[in-house]
Amino acid sequence: MPLFCAVLSGILYPLALAPFRAWPISFFCIAPLFFALFRVKGRAAAFLTGGLFGLFFACGTGYWLYESIVSQYEKSPATAAWFLALCVGLPHFLVYGLFGLSFRLLRRPGLFFAAAVAPALWVLAEYSKALIPILIPWGLLGYASLGLLPYAQAADLAGVFGLSFLLAGANSLVASLLSGLFRSREHPAGRPDPSRRGAALLLALFVAGPLVYGMLSLGLWRARLSRIPQSERFAVTLVQGNHSARERWSGMGFYGRVKTYLSMSGALGTHDPGADRATGAPARQPSGTHPPRIIVWPETVLNSEPDLTDALFSEIVRDIGPDAFLAVGGLRKGEPGEDGSYNTAYFISGLGRVTAYDKHILLPYAESAPAGKVLGDYYNAPHRFLPGIGRPATDSAVGMVGASICLEALYPGYVARAARRGARLLFNMSNDTWFGDSTMPHLHLDANRMRAIENRRYLLRAGNSGFCAVIAPTGEVAVKSRLFTRQRVDGEAAFLSGRSLYTLLGDWIVLASLLISALAAWKTLRE
Repeated sequence: MPLFCAVLSGILYPLALAPFRAWPISFFCIAPLFFALFRVKGRAAAFLTGGLFGLFFACGTGYWLYESIVSQYEKSPATAAWFLALCVGLPHFLVYGLFGLSFRLLRRPGLFFAAAVAPALWVLAEYSKALIPILIPWGLLGYASLGLLPYAQAADLAGVFGLSFLLAGANSLVASLLSGLFRSREHPAGRPDPSRRGAALLLALFVAGPLVYGMLSLGLWRARLSRIPQSERFAVTLVQGNHSARERWSGMGFYGRVKTYLSMSGALGTHDPGADRATGAPARQPSGTHPPRIIVWPETVLNSEPDLTDALFSEIVRDIGPDAFLAVGGLRKGEPGEDGSYNTAYFISGLGRVTAYDKHILLPYAESAPAGKVLGDYYNAPHRFLPGIGRPATDSAVGMVGASICLEALYPGYVARAARRGARLLFNMSNDTWFGDSTMPHLHLDANRMRAIENRRYLLRAGNSGFCAVIAPTGEVAVKSRLFTRQRVDGEAAFLSGRSLYTLLGDWIVLASLLISALAAWKTLRE
């Protein structure tokens, strides 16, 4: 029974996330796992129960790695299977195995454990994936709340980990009620459990409380955004070139790709007739009457280091014109003595100012390889990436902005640091081509939606093969592209200031979860 419950939760869990977005499942998808852990007796059995869930969860949300390794890195199916098992499945088995063991060791009857300790342990397990170098914190439970947008608004108080706490608490209370029901059937002569009514009331609070807050917050923010004067809004152009990974890194056609992006941006006075266009706002604005039009290109468009000369940047400045501001991903060669390159976001003003942000958090195995060169080099892509050391907020020609490159958007505390340091607009430049037509581009888009809610900023996202999107501070997607099409998306955004509680305090819910778990451990040791 415990192992069946673990597998059931591992299957249900991905269905609560994008693109399936069966959000009602999020309130009970891990209840079978918790139910099993409430009833399991041995420590080894608890570890195995949690670990088996982690294994199925990892495969259900990370299956796309197999196809990526086979089709992009051209490794054998056996190599891809071993990579998925050892580098994704095994670490998740251990993380959630330790969660199951901790659950068993600290388990006590009563509402404190079900409503506080169990969700705290869940949050710590999720957060540990942001600390372990070979893991990435994707597929967090809190992202399921984006299917019920009012519920997700509580992210501006406690972030995605706070939503995970609430949803895990709801699941734990459901499991506690089920466990009590089974106990009463197994021991019909026993005394009624007085905590059952309290568990039902707390469950209602975990569900209804954030929903009421979110409905009020969503209404207030929609009204606030509608009152922004037109003079303070700016036009946004997001360009999706849809070049294959081989095209981008083969060493051929670099200048032609740059010209394609300039043409699709409307920067050369023409538009690529083969490009689809989704229009949400005018593309041009008169000089001096509005903020500059902002153009965003994806990650590593400027990826030929020998061609990144002053002449090229001068040509880009001339072509985009004085009324535009371009954010584009590229490479930057390391300083003398540094073996490697930086994955960089360039901010280019049509008036000639160029600033840069270097990616801080490198992708395990592809950009950094803690266990050695597992995947090897990819065509002319740099053999080694260097982690950036600057601040997450960048001073640009349009003021302070916050950039995240690719999967940096999965680290909520990092993005919040940019907003805390004054970024009034957030960018994400990505290349999700590696992931194919899988769930990962949808999960990645949802991560950016959550970052917009947490910090109450507009977020502009450009991906080489999608998704490109203008995301409002409510997490609503104003306009977006389709996957694997050459497309331009036009919309509107605005600079916003002010700081949400989450922006100010960051992942305070993680610290609270640590304190709750420590208190539970202290009480256990005293008994």
